[in-house]
Amino acid sequence: MTLVEWTRLEPGQVEAVVAMLVNREHPTSVRITPSRGDGGVDILDRRQGSTGGDLVYQVKSYTEGLIQRQKDSIEDSLTTLGTDERWAGLKVEEWRLVTPWNPSPEAENWLHDLGNAAGVPTVWHGLDHLEQLACKYPDAIDYYLHGGKARIAAAQAEVLSLVSLERVDDGLTVDEVTERIQQALRVLDHDPHYWFEFRFGQGLPPVPSDRPGLVMHSLRGDRAADRWVAVDIITRCAASAEVQPVTINGTVNIEPGTALADQWRDFVTYGALVTLPAGSFTGEVNAPAGLGGSLDGAVLKTGPAAHAELGDNPDMYLEVLDPEGHVLASADIERVERSQGIGGGIRAVLRETHGIFTIEDRYNLAETRASRNLSVSDITGLPVRIARAGVEVVSHLHTPNQLRISTRHTPPEHGVIDTNVGFEWGAERSANLGAMLRILEPLCEIQAGTSTLLRTPDFTRVPREQFKNWRVAAALLRGEEIRGTYPEGHSLTVDLATEVTPGEEGLGISLPHTVQIDDQVIDLGRYELWLEKPTLVDRRESPEGGMAHTFTTTDRSFVWRRHDPTGD
Repeated sequence: MTLVEWTRLEPGQVEAVVAMLVNREHPTSVRITPSRGDGGVDILDRRQGSTGGDLVYQVKSYTEGLIQRQKDSIEDSLTTLGTDERWAGLKVEEWRLVTPWNPSPEAENWLHDLGNAAGVPTVWHGLDHLEQLACKYPDAIDYYLHGGKARIAAAQAEVLSLVSLERVDDGLTVDEVTERIQQALRVLDHDPHYWFEFRFGQGLPPVPSDRPGLVMHSLRGDRAADRWVAVDIITRCAASAEVQPVTINGTVNIEPGTALADQWRDFVTYGALVTLPAGSFTGEVNAPAGLGGSLDGAVLKTGPAAHAELGDNPDMYLEVLDPEGHVLASADIERVERSQGIGGGIRAVLRETHGIFTIEDRYNLAETRASRNLSVSDITGLPVRIARAGVEVVSHLHTPNQLRISTRHTPPEHGVIDTNVGFEWGAERSANLGAMLRILEPLCEIQAGTSTLLRTPDFTRVPREQFKNWRVAAALLRGEEIRGTYPEGHSLTVDLATEVTPGEEGLGISLPHTVQIDDQVIDLGRYELWLEKPTLVDRRESPEGGMAHTFTTTDRSFVWRRHDPTGD
């Protein structure tokens, strides 16, 4: 005797139970909703084959030997899979027929021959396979066939009543309340679609986690008693949210012609993020476990879903090319958001890996138009080399330059070129970017001369004198000589450890080389002060120890240059 009396069930019941068993066994698989037929695909599990291919499941309610009409239906499903343009991109590793009947040798060979003719390997998952799944997932059988749905609904009501922040029956002790909650939660554990994580506490409530499968975080609080109850609803498989979805229905109240109305339009068209203030939305949440309810004067905020599907190869490499195809700048980027609005638009957001800039592309398919927006973030605190590389990319993001985007770690020349960068910098923006690069350049050269990590300071609070000192330090590190003069009627006084006498050609004095970057003092080794044909006019003991030497030169000049420890 089988665990499930499949022959006594209606075809719709069979298909519902079989589909859920398949989804539970393969948690990433999704149900396909037919638009004009399913194209031979009831359930799809992308990239889950043994070689990385796609697995396709066709669910049938057949419980006995196949008649010709049923054979025709199976053959039509398999044939359609190869001809339906909607599935042209699939790499089908196996097409699996799932039905509660073990095939005869003739039926097995017949399906095998069908697969050979279609060029697709076929597998028959019959009664024995489904019985194994029924043993593994008895909660699904109980829910769909043995009244488990009603018991779970009763347990949900029991838990919500007992964990209510309002006063419970005074006749119940803490132990009795705890026992009843535990009993109800044990029933809830048999929900085949979701599991529910309850937390209780006082003080600061928890924030929603980004755990995979989280579809709803419910938080209810009592400020007067400083108590809260949090419930996370987590899918057992990807199809759970399709079978029992969480839905929100309501009315948005926004004044036409306002900035908020524009944001809402972008959400409807492209799925762009939006936050509606309190009072802008009134509606109702429908959710499992009775966790929904009415929303009056609510705040509505949309955001990217945790673990959202970002498409193949979200890690990318961006290059800016000049009109002749030469690389001007480059950066690692990642696709961080994708969305689609009910108004027919799609949206993709690309972000530089350190958050320096973000590019948002919007495509209105209904009106055949596109737009591109660029936002630049504060670079304060970033390592100076990273900051400079990001700013350099931004400075070149304008016409007539073009973009080339490739998959990271692959040859960039195989990437896709976009000739329409879409940005025009005004004179003020171009000047600001140029000034920023001129500031970052000497900092990067200083970084090359020290093992201390240099982070980009807040340029608005850095004394102007520091900018000049950075340029001088970078020039010395490059090996340049910097010539200066002292005012007429003045001289140069240098504290030295011992007495020195200048030579006929000149005198080189080795001094510590430090530079201040915001609040950091960076040691760059030593530099040399070179005095050509100096005259010693005074020598005396220094208050700090050593000897203070005062010199003049014939043309009141001196030279700073990089110290050569070899003396060459």
